[in-house]
Amino acid sequence: MEPNWGLALFSLIVGALLGGVVQAVVGRYASFKESQGIAAALSSEMSAIVELIEIREYVSHLTSMSKRLSDRTYKPTHEDIFNVRVTQDYFRVFNELTPKIGLLGEMSGTIVRFYSLCKALLEDVNRLQEILEKATEEYLATIRKDLLDLYQKDLAIFNMIVSEGKRVGEQLKEYGRRWWFSHLFS
Repeated sequence: MEPNWGLALFSLIVGALLGGVVQAVVGRYASFKESQGIAAALSSEMSAIVELIEIREYVSHLTSMSKRLSDRTYKPTHEDIFNVRVTQDYFRVFNELTPKIGLLGEMSGTIVRFYSLCKALLEDVNRLQEILEKATEEYLATIRKDLLDLYQKDLAIFNMIVSEGKRVGEQLKEYGRRWWFSHLFS
């Protein structure tokens, strides 16, 4: 009996194709599981940031300061400087996972936006620390309007952080609950 080279060649080709498909599916599954972990970690970090903003009542403090500063006859004091010391890295998860954020697909843009807003707000907080260090009553009187403008902008940023953080955090939780099969073809 002569070997059937055609059947052998066909079997080899089909085996190679099936092996490639299996390897691709396994790779997709590993990527999916990693993206679920990334989504859970970022969702937790974002939720913590939003909760800290709410628990520490930053928005109400800034609102009170803005109301006082909007009175042109009011003379600002050191108490009118939003004074928050940031000693922790609240973006550690994001910073560590930034190279892999693309695994989250379309959501990666909104996540980057959230953290960009947070980092911009921290820059303003640092700027306020510098103002506080050199603040005299005379100096504060000259920058009352600048402080008011900064606080109004920061209030808008705080509100965006809270609303975006809640919205994107929920989307990330939903992403983590997705079935692998739905991710296979996305």
